[in-house]
Order: sequence, then structure tokens, then C-alpha cells
Amino acid sequence: MRGAHAAVEFAAAALLARTQATASTVQAGATGYASNEATAVAEMAAARPRLV
Repeated sequence: MRGAHAAVEFAAAALLARTQATASTVQAGATGYASNEATAVAEMAAARPRLV
């Protein structure tokens, strides 16, 4: 029985590690997206309309 409990604990720890890594990756992506949006807003605001 101890082996089964150890296997479950190991699997749970591995799942937790993968979940935390995924959450960190998603957070980094969201931060990058927000930064990109802020840069785009600034660039659009700085653009001068031209009459053709």
C-alpha cells in the first residue's frame, strides 16, 4: 500500500509543478500582451493623419 500512496503523491507533485509552470507561462504571455497593447496605443496616438 505504501508504494501506491507514494506513487499518488509523486503524481500529485508532478501535476502541481506542471500546473504552476503553465500558470507562470500564461501570466508572462498576458504581461507581454498588455505591454504590446500599450505600445500600440502609444504608436497610434503619435501617428499624424496625412491628407492625400
